[in-house]
Amino acid sequence: MIEFRIGLLVGSQSGNAHLVAEAVMDRAREWGMAARILNAAGDAVTDYSNIDGVLICTSSHGSGELPDNLTASWQWLSSNRPDLSHLGYAVIALGDTTYSATYCAAGDTMDRLFEALGARRVQGRLRIDASIQPFADDEAIGWLEQWVPGVRRQLEDIRCSRN
Repeated sequence: MIEFRIGLLVGSQSGNAHLVAEAVMDRAREWGMAARILNAAGDAVTDYSNIDGVLICTSSHGSGELPDNLTASWQWLSSNRPDLSHLGYAVIALGDTTYSATYCAAGDTMDRLFEALGARRVQGRLRIDASIQPFADDEAIGWLEQWVPGVRRQLEDIRCSRN
């Protein structure tokens, strides 16, 4: 079996998205994927060469802005515009529907950026309403269980197209 290397980009102001990312990372490892959080220190992630896919897990903050610990990565990617066509990606966005105009806006922002840089979306974006879902990690794990079979196939196709 091919081992896939998944990097998680985490944006979390209060810690909820980080908890979700850790639960997703643990489950991905159980399923034989090499998974790690790329921006654990909040620094800009500038090297995407040693991974097959990126899973972005972010909350929105303020008026729909990216959380502080994801801003450096977004700025670097936006400024340097690297070719990410070798990557598959997906987005888990946490938000609060009482702020309907900015609901999951940070996830939308990252989704548009990765698409513009050529990465291939391997699963539709998951939006979690944190105002009504007290166990966001449970919802994310359910989504991940649907995601894994398809992502394995798509990431294998992406990996083969690189060679």
